[in-house]
Amino acid sequence: MKYILFVLAGACSFGLLSTFVKKAYESGFNVGDVVGSQNLFGVIMLWSLVFVTAKSDKQPKASSAFKVTRRQALSLMAVGTTTGLTGMLYYAALQYIFGFVRDYLVVSIYVDGHLAGGNR
Repeated sequence: MKYILFVLAGACSFGLLSTFVKKAYESGFNVGDVVGSQNLFGVIMLWSLVFVTAKSDKQPKASSAFKVTRRQALSLMAVGTTTGLTGMLYYAALQYIFGFVRDYLVVSIYVDGHLAGGNR
C-alpha cells in the first residue's frame, strides 16, 4: 500500500508541475529557463536542509573528512544526468503539446466560425 501511495504522489507531482510549466511558457520562458530555475530551487532547498540538520545534529562526528570514490562520483553523475534529461525532455514535450493544442483550437474555431458564418 505504501508504494501505491508513492506512485500516486509522483503522478500528482508531474500533473501539478505541468501547470506551472504552462504558466511559465505563457510568460515567455523557455525550456532552459524552467529547468534551470527548478534546479536552482532544488539546490537551495537541499542546502537549507543540510544546514538545518547539521545544526541540530548533536552526535560527535566519527570523521570530518568524507571520501568519495571515483565510481561513486560517476554513479552520482549518471543519476543526475538522467534526472536532468527527464526534466528537459518532459518540459520540451509539454511545450510541443501546448503549442499543438493551441494551434488546433485556433484552426477549429476559425473553421467552425467560417462554416457557421454564412458559407452555406
